[in-house]
Amino acid sequence: MNRRTFLKMAAALGAYGLPGAALLDSVRAHARPIGRRKPFDYAWLKGHAHYLAGRPYRSRKGNLPASLKHLSWDDYQAIRFRPDRSLWRDKGSDFHLQFFHLGLYFQAPVIMYEVIDGQAQELGYDPSYFRYSGKEPLGKLPADLGYAGLRIQFRNDFKRDVAAFLGASYFRAVGDTMQFGMSARGLAIDTALPGGEEFPDFTAFWLVKPKPGDAKLTVYALLDSSSTTGAYAFDLFPGHDMVMNISAALYPRKPIERLGLAPLTSMYLAGENDRRMDYDWRPEIHDSDGLSIWTGAGERIWRPLVNPSSIQANSFFDRNPRGFGLLTRATAESQTGAYVSRVSPDRIALVNWMISAMVAGTAAVGGRITRTLEHKRVNRHPINGFAAEASSAAVIAGASLLGIPVSTTHNISAAIMGVGAAKRLNAIRWTIVERMVWAWVFTIPVSGAIAYALPPGAAPMRAGSM
Repeated sequence: MNRRTFLKMAAALGAYGLPGAALLDSVRAHARPIGRRKPFDYAWLKGHAHYLAGRPYRSRKGNLPASLKHLSWDDYQAIRFRPDRSLWRDKGSDFHLQFFHLGLYFQAPVIMYEVIDGQAQELGYDPSYFRYSGKEPLGKLPADLGYAGLRIQFRNDFKRDVAAFLGASYFRAVGDTMQFGMSARGLAIDTALPGGEEFPDFTAFWLVKPKPGDAKLTVYALLDSSSTTGAYAFDLFPGHDMVMNISAALYPRKPIERLGLAPLTSMYLAGENDRRMDYDWRPEIHDSDGLSIWTGAGERIWRPLVNPSSIQANSFFDRNPRGFGLLTRATAESQTGAYVSRVSPDRIALVNWMISAMVAGTAAVGGRITRTLEHKRVNRHPINGFAAEASSAAVIAGASLLGIPVSTTHNISAAIMGVGAAKRLNAIRWTIVERMVWAWVFTIPVSGAIAYALPPGAAPMRAGSM
């Protein structure tokens, strides 16, 4: 996949909508379960992702019937999910779920599971969920075809999506405007490097059925690629602003040169910042026009987006950033103004704002730290990892409430040592611990001495003043 392909995928997602003639007639409006129910929780998913990281990567892309793989744009848009087949529609839930069909740009099957009371069961592909009004026949499709992704509706408007997961690890959501714009994704690997960017896939989703009246939806996802696996947990809170609490555990298969956490993708073609591609009748064509950063020191930085003729990469270094996001500073002027297109009405000013709850300051070297903590110092199993992460999170949360500064790296390191010591003292590889402790001891005085020695004029220019 490349960025041009993603833009086409985003347009396909935005255009996906209403029904035509039946793709296949039969079957009732209930999810088709496969196999037996199995216990499921986030700790199990982490353990499963960790297990897969130790095995060779197997791509799921491309194993589609030719009729789906070579669909035209118009024919793919003619495959529509039938609203009366929505998951949980007949069970009084505040959320309805629908699935995207495979085809065109979306060629990696995704497995769906429903989770009820801690028990997960796979939901099989069912052609009766879809209507098809295209020109080219699809032929007989395999019973185990799978889906391409999912879309979510909330009680305030079951006809419009509040979130969608489709293509690689991309996902989008809306606020009270109900307007889609830019996208986020689970992980970015080797962005803007000469060897090319890697796009991991969400290969399976676990959909937790909410209780009646529950305004929160929890979705778990398994991420997989040639470089890493990952376990993700999404807590979705629809409202005036859609809030997603996202937790992720990554298990690299190999060293990763550049790892991007909480990556955002936005389209910028032309606007006030850059008119190199200004050949359209619209004054501005973009999802967002700038990057906003709220640093750990409380500084606000704004970097306008541009459309250069070649790849450019800008880096901003910070410790424990409070948040960052892609957004549009101006507001919509009118129905025919700069931000409301007659062709693409979803290009209204939108915001994606990311807040890191933990270890943002160590994200740049996260892969190195993870390998040191998990594989060199103590042998860890999924249940041990849960104990270490839970205790570390509790300490950090308590320190935050009391206003006490605390190092997340030191905290999680000590927690993992505690897990190892609980098994036996010699389970901890003390030589690694000794090296880390000495590094911590020397970091503060050495950094302070270097900063003290720098003449005032040698201090680097802050990013926001460029």
